[in-house]
Amino acid sequence: MFVIAQIFALATECNVPEDQIPIVLVHGLVKSKSDMDILMALIKADNPTREVQTVEILFGTVSTVIEMPDRYIRAAATSIKDAVPDYKCIDIIGHSQGGFVTRAYTQLHSHIEGYPKVRRIYSLAGVQGGYYCYDKCGPITSANPLINIAHMLTKPIITYSNFAKLMIVPTMQWKDPMDLTGYANSNCLLCQINGECTNSQLVGGLKVATGKDQILDLQKFYTFYSPADEIISPPASEQFDFYQAGSRSVIQPFQTSDLYLEDRFGMKTLYDSGRWKNFQVNGYKHRDFVDAKASEFYTKCLKHLIANDEASAVTNCVF
Repeated sequence: MFVIAQIFALATECNVPEDQIPIVLVHGLVKSKSDMDILMALIKADNPTREVQTVEILFGTVSTVIEMPDRYIRAAATSIKDAVPDYKCIDIIGHSQGGFVTRAYTQLHSHIEGYPKVRRIYSLAGVQGGYYCYDKCGPITSANPLINIAHMLTKPIITYSNFAKLMIVPTMQWKDPMDLTGYANSNCLLCQINGECTNSQLVGGLKVATGKDQILDLQKFYTFYSPADEIISPPASEQFDFYQAGSRSVIQPFQTSDLYLEDRFGMKTLYDSGRWKNFQVNGYKHRDFVDAKASEFYTKCLKHLIANDEASAVTNCVF
Protein backbone atom coordinates (compact mmCIF):
# COMPACT_ATOMS: atom_id res chain seq x y z
CA MET A 1 0.00 0.00 0.00
CA PHE A 2 2.90 2.35 0.80
CA VAL A 3 4.39 1.95 -2.71
CA ILE A 4 0.98 2.52 -4.28
CA ALA A 5 0.54 5.67 -2.20
CA GLN A 6 3.98 6.93 -3.30
CA ILE A 7 3.22 6.37 -6.98
CA PHE A 8 -0.12 8.13 -6.58
CA ALA A 9 1.62 11.07 -4.87
CA LEU A 10 4.13 11.39 -7.71
CA ALA A 11 1.39 11.15 -10.32
CA THR A 12 -0.58 13.86 -8.52
CA GLU A 13 2.33 16.23 -7.97
CA CYS A 14 4.05 15.71 -11.34
CA ASN A 15 0.97 15.34 -13.52
CA VAL A 16 0.86 19.07 -14.18
CA PRO A 17 1.60 21.26 -17.22
CA GLU A 18 5.24 21.28 -18.28
CA ASP A 19 5.75 24.91 -17.35
CA GLN A 20 4.89 24.02 -13.74
CA ILE A 21 7.85 21.65 -13.45
CA PRO A 22 11.08 23.59 -12.88
CA ILE A 23 14.55 22.43 -13.93
CA VAL A 24 17.26 22.44 -11.26
CA LEU A 25 20.96 22.19 -12.17
CA VAL A 26 23.63 20.83 -9.78
CA HIS A 27 27.37 21.39 -10.31
CA GLY A 28 30.26 19.03 -9.70
CA LEU A 29 33.50 18.72 -7.72
CA VAL A 30 35.62 21.86 -7.08
CA LYS A 31 33.03 23.97 -8.86
CA SER A 32 30.25 26.35 -7.86
CA LYS A 33 26.79 27.14 -9.20
CA SER A 34 28.20 29.42 -11.92
CA ASP A 35 29.68 26.34 -13.58
CA MET A 36 26.19 25.52 -14.89
CA ASP A 37 25.52 29.01 -16.29
CA ILE A 38 26.02 28.07 -19.96
CA LEU A 39 23.53 25.22 -19.82
CA MET A 40 21.12 27.27 -17.75
CA ALA A 41 21.10 30.08 -20.32
CA LEU A 42 20.53 27.65 -23.19
CA ILE A 43 17.67 25.92 -21.38
CA LYS A 44 16.03 29.21 -20.39
CA ALA A 45 16.17 30.50 -23.96
CA ASP A 46 14.20 27.49 -25.21
CA ASN A 47 11.89 27.21 -22.20
CA PRO A 48 10.94 30.78 -21.25
CA THR A 49 7.88 29.73 -19.25
CA ARG A 50 9.74 27.22 -17.06
CA GLU A 51 11.63 28.04 -13.90
CA VAL A 52 15.32 27.14 -14.33
CA GLN A 53 17.68 27.39 -11.35
CA THR A 54 21.21 26.40 -10.39
CA VAL A 55 21.98 25.66 -6.76
CA GLU A 56 24.88 26.48 -4.48
CA ILE A 57 25.62 23.91 -1.78
CA LEU A 58 26.98 25.31 1.48
CA PHE A 59 30.10 27.35 0.62
CA GLY A 60 30.37 26.32 -3.02
CA THR A 61 33.73 25.12 -4.31
CA VAL A 62 35.38 24.41 -0.95
CA SER A 63 32.40 22.45 0.33
CA THR A 64 32.49 20.04 -2.63
CA VAL A 65 35.71 18.62 -1.15
CA ILE A 66 36.02 19.46 2.55
CA GLU A 67 32.77 18.74 4.37
CA MET A 68 30.89 15.90 6.04
CA PRO A 69 29.37 13.86 3.16
CA ASP A 70 26.04 13.34 4.95
CA ARG A 71 25.81 17.04 5.76
CA TYR A 72 26.71 17.91 2.17
CA ILE A 73 23.82 15.84 0.81
CA ARG A 74 21.40 17.25 3.38
CA ALA A 75 22.53 20.77 2.45
CA ALA A 76 22.14 19.93 -1.25
CA ALA A 77 18.57 18.80 -0.56
CA THR A 78 17.82 22.02 1.28
CA SER A 79 19.35 24.10 -1.54
CA ILE A 80 17.23 22.27 -4.12
CA LYS A 81 14.07 22.77 -2.06
CA ASP A 82 14.81 26.45 -1.42
CA ALA A 83 15.64 27.13 -5.08
CA VAL A 84 12.08 26.25 -6.14
CA PRO A 85 9.95 26.78 -3.01
CA ASP A 86 6.64 27.02 -4.84
CA TYR A 87 6.92 23.72 -6.71
CA LYS A 88 6.24 20.10 -5.71
CA CYS A 89 7.85 18.34 -8.69
CA ILE A 90 11.16 18.96 -10.48
CA ASP A 91 13.42 17.76 -13.26
CA ILE A 92 17.06 17.74 -12.15
CA ILE A 93 20.32 17.93 -14.12
CA GLY A 94 23.66 17.09 -12.50
CA HIS A 95 27.19 17.16 -13.87
CA SER A 96 30.02 14.97 -12.51
CA GLN A 97 29.70 14.70 -8.72
CA GLY A 98 26.46 16.62 -9.22
CA GLY A 99 25.11 13.62 -11.12
CA PHE A 100 25.61 11.54 -7.99
CA VAL A 101 24.06 14.27 -5.85
CA THR A 102 20.90 14.29 -8.01
CA ARG A 103 20.47 10.55 -7.51
CA ALA A 104 21.23 10.77 -3.77
CA TYR A 105 18.68 13.57 -3.41
CA THR A 106 16.09 11.49 -5.24
CA GLN A 107 16.60 8.40 -3.11
CA LEU A 108 17.14 10.05 0.28
CA HIS A 109 15.05 13.22 0.28
CA SER A 110 12.47 13.48 -2.52
CA HIS A 111 9.88 11.50 -0.53
CA ILE A 112 10.10 13.81 2.49
CA GLU A 113 7.27 16.28 3.06
CA GLY A 114 8.20 19.72 1.76
CA TYR A 115 10.87 18.48 -0.68
CA PRO A 116 9.94 18.33 -4.37
CA LYS A 117 9.47 14.97 -6.03
CA VAL A 118 11.76 14.16 -8.95
CA ARG A 119 10.19 13.45 -12.31
CA ARG A 120 13.36 13.13 -14.43
CA ILE A 121 17.10 12.86 -13.74
CA TYR A 122 19.66 13.93 -16.35
CA SER A 123 23.12 12.74 -15.27
CA LEU A 124 25.89 14.33 -17.37
CA ALA A 125 29.13 12.38 -16.88
CA GLY A 126 27.81 11.61 -13.42
CA VAL A 127 29.43 9.23 -10.94
CA GLN A 128 26.84 6.45 -10.79
CA GLY A 129 28.71 3.16 -10.57
CA GLY A 130 31.31 4.47 -8.14
CA TYR A 131 34.71 6.14 -8.26
CA TYR A 132 38.09 4.47 -7.84
CA CYS A 133 41.63 5.26 -8.86
CA TYR A 134 44.92 4.18 -7.38
CA ASP A 135 47.28 6.72 -5.80
CA LYS A 136 46.37 9.68 -8.01
CA CYS A 137 43.15 10.53 -9.80
CA GLY A 138 42.89 12.37 -13.10
CA PRO A 139 45.37 14.82 -14.59
CA ILE A 140 46.48 17.64 -12.31
CA THR A 141 46.08 20.54 -14.72
CA SER A 142 44.40 23.22 -12.63
CA ALA A 143 45.92 25.88 -10.42
CA ASN A 144 43.05 25.36 -7.99
CA PRO A 145 44.71 23.88 -4.87
CA LEU A 146 41.52 21.99 -4.02
CA ILE A 147 42.10 19.70 -6.99
CA ASN A 148 45.53 18.76 -5.63
CA ILE A 149 43.96 18.11 -2.24
CA ALA A 150 41.28 15.96 -3.84
CA HIS A 151 43.93 13.90 -5.65
CA MET A 152 45.97 13.46 -2.48
CA LEU A 153 42.96 12.32 -0.50
CA THR A 154 42.10 9.55 -2.96
CA LYS A 155 44.98 7.36 -1.78
CA PRO A 156 43.27 4.12 -0.65
CA ILE A 157 44.89 4.16 2.78
CA ILE A 158 43.24 7.52 3.46
CA THR A 159 39.85 7.07 1.80
CA TYR A 160 38.41 4.48 4.22
CA SER A 161 39.84 6.16 7.31
CA ASN A 162 37.35 7.54 9.83
CA PHE A 163 38.65 11.06 9.18
CA ALA A 164 38.04 10.85 5.43
CA LYS A 165 34.58 9.31 5.79
CA LEU A 166 33.58 12.12 8.12
CA MET A 167 35.23 15.10 6.45
CA ILE A 168 35.90 14.46 2.72
CA VAL A 169 32.90 14.73 0.40
CA PRO A 170 34.13 12.52 -2.51
CA THR A 171 34.38 9.51 -0.16
CA MET A 172 30.58 9.27 -0.46
CA GLN A 173 31.05 7.74 -3.94
CA TRP A 174 34.35 5.89 -3.41
CA LYS A 175 34.24 2.15 -4.14
CA ASP A 176 37.46 0.15 -3.90
CA PRO A 177 37.25 -3.03 -6.01
CA MET A 178 40.27 -4.35 -4.13
CA ASP A 179 38.50 -3.96 -0.77
CA LEU A 180 34.78 -4.51 -1.22
CA THR A 181 34.46 -5.64 2.39
CA GLY A 182 35.79 -2.28 3.52
CA TYR A 183 33.37 -0.62 1.13
CA ALA A 184 30.39 -2.62 2.42
CA ASN A 185 31.34 -1.77 6.01
CA SER A 186 31.94 1.91 5.25
CA ASN A 187 28.23 2.79 5.11
CA CYS A 188 29.08 5.47 2.53
CA LEU A 189 26.25 7.09 0.59
CA LEU A 190 26.90 5.10 -2.59
CA CYS A 191 26.82 1.88 -0.56
CA GLN A 192 23.47 2.92 0.94
CA ILE A 193 21.74 3.92 -2.29
CA ASN A 194 23.13 0.86 -4.12
CA GLY A 195 22.00 -1.58 -1.43
CA GLU A 196 25.54 -2.91 -0.93
CA CYS A 197 26.14 -2.05 2.72
CA THR A 198 26.59 -4.78 5.30
CA ASN A 199 23.48 -3.49 7.09
CA SER A 200 21.31 -3.08 3.96
CA GLN A 201 17.64 -3.92 4.29
CA LEU A 202 16.71 -7.47 3.28
CA VAL A 203 13.52 -8.17 1.32
CA GLY A 204 12.86 -11.74 0.26
CA GLY A 205 16.42 -12.64 1.21
CA LEU A 206 17.91 -10.01 -1.12
CA LYS A 207 19.45 -6.67 -0.23
CA VAL A 208 17.43 -3.58 -1.15
CA ALA A 209 18.78 -0.04 -1.42
CA THR A 210 17.65 2.89 0.65
CA GLY A 211 15.27 4.90 -1.54
CA LYS A 212 14.56 2.26 -4.18
CA ASP A 213 10.90 3.29 -4.25
CA GLN A 214 11.90 6.83 -5.25
CA ILE A 215 13.88 5.50 -8.22
CA LEU A 216 10.91 3.37 -9.24
CA ASP A 217 8.77 6.51 -9.21
CA LEU A 218 10.90 8.27 -11.83
CA GLN A 219 9.39 9.00 -15.21
CA LYS A 220 12.86 9.01 -16.82
CA PHE A 221 16.49 8.53 -15.80
CA TYR A 222 18.89 9.72 -18.53
CA THR A 223 22.61 9.00 -18.25
CA PHE A 224 25.30 10.42 -20.56
CA TYR A 225 28.60 8.57 -20.82
CA SER A 226 31.79 9.52 -22.64
CA PRO A 227 34.56 6.90 -23.02
CA ALA A 228 36.97 9.84 -23.50
CA ASP A 229 36.31 11.23 -20.03
CA GLU A 230 39.69 11.85 -18.38
CA ILE A 231 38.40 12.62 -14.87
CA ILE A 232 35.83 9.99 -13.85
CA SER A 233 37.48 6.68 -13.01
CA PRO A 234 36.38 4.48 -14.58
CA PRO A 235 34.56 6.55 -17.22
CA ALA A 236 32.04 3.73 -17.64
CA SER A 237 30.79 4.52 -14.12
CA GLU A 238 28.73 7.19 -15.89
CA GLN A 239 26.52 4.36 -17.20
CA PHE A 240 26.66 2.39 -13.89
CA ASP A 241 29.45 0.01 -14.99
CA PHE A 242 32.35 -0.53 -12.59
CA TYR A 243 35.56 -2.47 -12.06
CA GLN A 244 35.21 -6.20 -11.60
CA ALA A 245 35.81 -7.30 -8.01
CA GLY A 246 39.56 -7.64 -7.39
CA SER A 247 40.59 -5.78 -10.54
CA ARG A 248 41.82 -2.26 -11.27
CA SER A 249 41.37 -2.64 -15.03
CA VAL A 250 38.60 -5.08 -16.01
CA ILE A 251 35.16 -3.46 -16.27
CA GLN A 252 32.04 -5.43 -15.35
CA PRO A 253 28.98 -4.25 -17.31
CA PHE A 254 26.28 -3.07 -14.94
CA GLN A 255 23.67 -5.28 -16.57
CA THR A 256 25.62 -8.42 -15.62
CA SER A 257 25.99 -7.38 -11.97
CA ASP A 258 23.96 -8.51 -8.95
CA LEU A 259 23.02 -4.86 -8.41
CA TYR A 260 21.15 -4.92 -11.72
CA LEU A 261 19.96 -8.52 -11.89
CA GLU A 262 18.54 -8.34 -8.35
CA ASP A 263 17.17 -4.88 -9.13
CA ARG A 264 18.48 -3.60 -5.81
CA PHE A 265 17.77 0.07 -6.51
CA GLY A 266 15.31 -0.20 -9.36
CA MET A 267 17.35 0.32 -12.52
CA LYS A 268 16.36 -3.01 -14.09
CA THR A 269 12.71 -2.07 -13.70
CA LEU A 270 13.41 1.35 -15.24
CA TYR A 271 15.25 -0.23 -18.17
CA ASP A 272 12.62 -2.91 -18.78
CA SER A 273 9.91 -0.23 -18.82
CA GLY A 274 11.89 2.06 -21.15
CA ARG A 275 12.48 4.67 -18.47
CA TRP A 276 16.29 4.41 -18.22
CA LYS A 277 18.04 5.65 -21.36
CA ASN A 278 21.83 5.78 -21.65
CA PHE A 279 23.54 7.89 -24.33
CA GLN A 280 27.18 7.29 -25.23
CA VAL A 281 28.68 10.62 -26.30
CA ASN A 282 32.01 9.83 -27.92
CA GLY A 283 34.98 12.16 -27.90
CA TYR A 284 33.81 14.39 -25.06
CA LYS A 285 36.19 15.34 -22.28
CA HIS A 286 34.74 15.63 -18.80
CA ARG A 287 33.98 19.34 -18.86
CA ASP A 288 32.80 19.45 -22.47
CA PHE A 289 29.22 18.82 -21.29
CA VAL A 290 29.08 22.13 -19.42
CA ASP A 291 31.89 24.17 -20.96
CA ALA A 292 33.67 23.97 -24.35
CA LYS A 293 31.02 21.87 -26.11
CA ALA A 294 28.02 22.67 -23.93
CA SER A 295 26.17 24.43 -26.75
CA GLU A 296 26.75 21.53 -29.16
CA PHE A 297 25.70 18.97 -26.55
CA TYR A 298 22.59 20.91 -25.66
CA THR A 299 21.53 21.66 -29.25
CA LYS A 300 22.11 18.17 -30.62
CA CYS A 301 20.96 16.16 -27.65
CA LEU A 302 19.76 17.56 -24.34
CA LYS A 303 17.20 20.02 -25.69
CA HIS A 304 15.27 17.19 -27.39
CA LEU A 305 14.97 15.26 -24.14
CA ILE A 306 13.85 18.32 -22.23
CA ALA A 307 11.25 18.92 -24.96
CA ASN A 308 9.95 15.32 -24.69
CA ASP A 309 11.25 14.51 -28.19
CA GLU A 310 13.06 11.31 -27.34
CA ALA A 311 13.03 10.04 -30.91
CA SER A 312 15.08 13.05 -32.08
CA ALA A 313 17.41 12.63 -29.12
CA VAL A 314 18.11 8.99 -30.00
CA THR A 315 19.00 10.12 -33.54
CA ASN A 316 21.02 13.21 -32.59
CA CYS A 317 22.79 12.12 -29.40
CA VAL A 318 25.45 10.39 -31.51
CA PHE A 319 28.75 12.26 -31.66
